[in-house]
Amino acid sequence: MTRTTVGLAAGVVLLGAGLAAGLAYSVGGVGKPKAVVVYHVASEPGLFSTPRPSLSEYKRAQAVLVTQPITLEAALRDPAVQGLSTVPADGAVEWLTGRLKVDLRGNSEFFAVMLDGGEPEEQLALLGAVDRAYRAASFEQANARRWGRRATLEREHAAAHAALQALRGRLGAADSQADRETLAREVEKQEGIVALLAGHLEAMRIEGDAPSRVTVFEEPRIVRWGY
Repeated sequence: MTRTTVGLAAGVVLLGAGLAAGLAYSVGGVGKPKAVVVYHVASEPGLFSTPRPSLSEYKRAQAVLVTQPITLEAALRDPAVQGLSTVPADGAVEWLTGRLKVDLRGNSEFFAVMLDGGEPEEQLALLGAVDRAYRAASFEQANARRWGRRATLEREHAAAHAALQALRGRLGAADSQADRETLAREVEKQEGIVALLAGHLEAMRIEGDAPSRVTVFEEPRIVRWGY
């Protein structure tokens, strides 16, 4: 055997060992079929995200969010789940919680949500519903502060505009020159406040909603290798 052939053979062996090790890390050993969805987390939060947790903190928070009762209740209301005879009438949230597992995948930018037990079609329907409910909750979480701030600005703008209209009415009804001058200054000041609030609202409209830090890396699917 030539030196080149030996080198190639060694390379193939090393490559095969590396692939095998990667597969073992990624999916573990053979197991029962289960449904899996894999998510990718942006290493840095979005520009307008507040607070700005680290990657590991954020992933732990997502593990809580995807399995919290309010998320699973939303998943169980999904039309795709309504016709499943295996979903118990009582204790459905606890039943679903017991079938879910979240794998945070160490320090990587990925995490997986798995569901086992039952037939593959049922697994996919349930995990698909959990995925949709979780993504809606994640989007709401990413924007809750912005939506709250926008609602506050809208109320403040409406109140400021109403106050401006009242001042203009008083200015139009003023009898003395002194009153008109005083009210004119107040109207001008109030117009500035209304314009400032309107500018903040327009800036928020242009920025739009903040995207979730999480995106789907692999859609829900059935695997026959245990994660």
